[in-house]
Amino acid sequence: MIKKIQNYLLTHHPIIWNIKLIPMILVLLGIHAIFFTIGFASAQTSFEDLYSYYYSPFNNMEILYLVSVLIGIIALIGWLVFYNRNNGLKIFYPKKTSQIYLEWSLCLIITIGLATIPFSMTEGYLSKWRSIASKSETEKAIATLQRAEVLIPNTDYYRFSYSTEYNKPIPVPEGMNLRPDSIDFDDFSIQYSGSGGLIIRGYTGQSLLFFSSYGYEDYHEYKDKPLEIMKKVYIDSTTWEKHRRQNEVKEWIKNGEKDKILSVMKDFENLQRKHNLVVNITPEKWLERIYIPPFFPVNQETLIKKNQPNSIYDNTYYSDDDIFAVETVDAVSDHQTSSSKKTIPFLQYDELENGYNQISKSHEEDIDIQIFLLICICIATWTSLFIFSFRVTDGKSWLISLVGTGLLLFAILVGTVAILDTLDWGRNDERIFVMLILLFWVALFIGLGIRILTKIIGKKHKGNSKYYINLFIWLIPCQIPLLFFTFALYTELQENYLDISEEMIMNMFWLNILFICLIMWPISVFVRKWKAIAEE
Repeated sequence: MIKKIQNYLLTHHPIIWNIKLIPMILVLLGIHAIFFTIGFASAQTSFEDLYSYYYSPFNNMEILYLVSVLIGIIALIGWLVFYNRNNGLKIFYPKKTSQIYLEWSLCLIITIGLATIPFSMTEGYLSKWRSIASKSETEKAIATLQRAEVLIPNTDYYRFSYSTEYNKPIPVPEGMNLRPDSIDFDDFSIQYSGSGGLIIRGYTGQSLLFFSSYGYEDYHEYKDKPLEIMKKVYIDSTTWEKHRRQNEVKEWIKNGEKDKILSVMKDFENLQRKHNLVVNITPEKWLERIYIPPFFPVNQETLIKKNQPNSIYDNTYYSDDDIFAVETVDAVSDHQTSSSKKTIPFLQYDELENGYNQISKSHEEDIDIQIFLLICICIATWTSLFIFSFRVTDGKSWLISLVGTGLLLFAILVGTVAILDTLDWGRNDERIFVMLILLFWVALFIGLGIRILTKIIGKKHKGNSKYYINLFIWLIPCQIPLLFFTFALYTELQENYLDISEEMIMNMFWLNILFICLIMWPISVFVRKWKAIAEE
């Protein structure tokens, strides 16, 4: 069937036949499907195998990425062997500009297909994570985990510690008989009375009510402020929402709303069962263990581990005086211990948190993935122009142009480094010098275009222009980036700093790709007229 299609294209659409579009599309579909499957199979999504994966596919598929690039290069070489068997542009150039533009466009489609093979593997990796839970299910699970974190008194004791800046001592209820000689002074705020006695002002030891995510202050100071202020204080609305949920749980604890607390615990247990994790303690036992009013202490009696024992975190040791100095059991699968050891309940919170963070990232528009796709397309665009210039001229001219361009780049690089190291210039002088280098390439592009245009208008023989036109075509995708960074340096010289973000740079390169697609039409006209003049 493919042979019949090729015969039809040879008769009716020779450009499409010569570029081997149909066979290449089938080959590319097969390669992309294979690497998508490889990426899908490479994602280790078992929550129990917590430490076998990283947050990015770029960190644990390096060899596979190398293989995908090599496959793309081999496929490119194979395609070029067939593509360059017939080249009407060398002798009998097309009569229509549309034919030249079409040939480049089809070449661009094929090079994009080849350059995005690694991206397909990445999408396969992320698709595996997305298949575990939908975006709404992931958001709900993360909300449960954020609330449950408050209810897991663990060895991160600093997260449950009293802060003189953001917390107030937990009041001692009326009728509670606490004597100074029967309490640990480190756990209470003590005040000396005028008569020489001691007054217990409140509890300041480790407590669930003092829980705070490390790195951020408590939110109470800002709770009545507009959301815009929240975002400034807490970086983004997602972080603010996490703090809101956790402080909501602390309010439930303080107000004795045990039904809501138990509901969170049951939701957490459902997550563990959903992902076949060990349920070491029931929600009822969990609540009974930690809910100790009025101070809700965090100590040996309430300790619950945040991950399954025998993980890498169990290599952490604590001093004998530490409030959390406990003996870790050797085996907890049967929940039995010897008389000299005490079983410590555990919840696989860390496993769930890391897993759902990965799922959440796979659902988000990760800027690293977007940059990766953009790089692939930029490489494909430049490759298509290199192939196009080779088709326009010939192998010898193309190779001479390539060597000449390489020598020019090397000379400019060495000269720049030498000048910057030798001369004692100020920061602004260096910016001006870099701007001049950037503008040199813009001026070279314009100069080459003018030189080739004079050949066309004067109908002179091609001469050295067969070398110039290669570099002229190669410089097309450089113009907008060169002008963009020149403008950025200029604004800095005017002390009007341009806030260049990753998103701005990405948008500039996307705009550059659109610019190339548009300018290639007049470039096709340019090339067509240049091909019409005599060789000698």
